[in-house]
Amino acid sequence: MITLRPGNPDDFDHILAWRNAPAAVQYSKRGRQVTHEEEYPKYAAALKGTDPVCKVMIACIPPETPIGYVRFDLQPSGLEAEVNIALDPAQHGKGHGTEILKQGCAYAFDHYGIKRLTAIIMRENIASVKVFTKAGFTYVTDDGTFATYELRKQ
Repeated sequence: MITLRPGNPDDFDHILAWRNAPAAVQYSKRGRQVTHEEEYPKYAAALKGTDPVCKVMIACIPPETPIGYVRFDLQPSGLEAEVNIALDPAQHGKGHGTEILKQGCAYAFDHYGIKRLTAIIMRENIASVKVFTKAGFTYVTDDGTFATYELRKQ
């Protein structure tokens, strides 16, 4: 059973490791590993719960073992957000990504007032495309490299 909890500062090292895993780097917008100095400013306030724009939820399996995260970057309207997800590579292929994404999106719709979520996914990242479509996201458009998917609040 997977549970989600708000991220806290102790989660940053996990987030950085998951973000820098080879499969994540291969399909990331930057296409390279990121450093602590690059990423920590983005996550510091979010992991303290004080960032009004970036929201991070940590996915855990019993007994509170972190296995991934889902992040929401709220847009200026406050009604839309871009969603990103990353998993511990040891958890790939177990269906956890879809469950984490479904739980995270339901939480975002209920608690953040979001009406529309978007995901920008490298077209070649078939595993992520499957995770997002299984979670209810639909294809919107692409630029030849990255495709945009969306999920609207019912």
